Amino acid sequence: VAFGPFPKVPMRLFLAVLPWLTGCATLGTFQSAETVGQGNWEVGIEPSMWGGIAADTTVLYPHAAVSARVGLSDRFDIGGRVGSGGVEANAKLGLTDRDADVPISVGAGVGGMAVGAAGSSVSILAVHVPVLFGIRTGENQLVLGPKVHVYSFGASSGGSAASAALWSLGGSVGYVAGVGPTVKLVPELAFALPVLAAGSAGTTTDTIGVSDGALLQVGLGIVIGRGD
Repeated sequence: VAFGPFPKVPMRLFLAVLPWLTGCATLGTFQSAETVGQGNWEVGIEPSMWGGIAADTTVLYPHAAVSARVGLSDRFDIGGRVGSGGVEANAKLGLTDRDADVPISVGAGVGGMAVGAAGSSVSILAVHVPVLFGIRTGENQLVLGPKVHVYSFGASSGGSAASAALWSLGGSVGYVAGVGPTVKLVPELAFALPVLAAGSAGTTTDTIGVSDGALLQVGLGIVIGRGD
């Protein structure tokens, strides 16, 4: 993103750096709406395709991650994710009982990376906050997850520095299908709509709108777990 007079930014500019934008925090969740329960655990393998769509540009590339979470109590999980784009720590708080007809939970994830060499450095921090609603269909579950994403970037070189932040609104639609006593398949479609960006370089700071386009992820979570 160029700093200075800030026009509305074409979505293709963000698609060009899509791997950096999305590497640290997944768009989706690949999990059910309820927590796993105290002493229980789940491990997920999450192959997917990342994409960005704008009026004149489409970008797609493969992505893979492994996730894990454990229940510290019946209503609180902690976990993490390691993928082709980076490392993430996350947590989930159940707002309803685990066996509620419509389980609801709120989560938070934070991921980041930093690299530097020869007096230059680049750092990236990604934060996402989903709210998960589960709709039970027998033993399976439809999961709806509205979500807020914030991406922060910083760079310095030769004594000068620049930073930027991108806010996006999005969500996910997934289906948790049990295929055995310990295995679940979770196909999921997730998206994010960038709505606002802010940047600064030197003494210049500005806030800009983001034009047409969306970030997309479609994948399949393969979840193996122990517990009720």
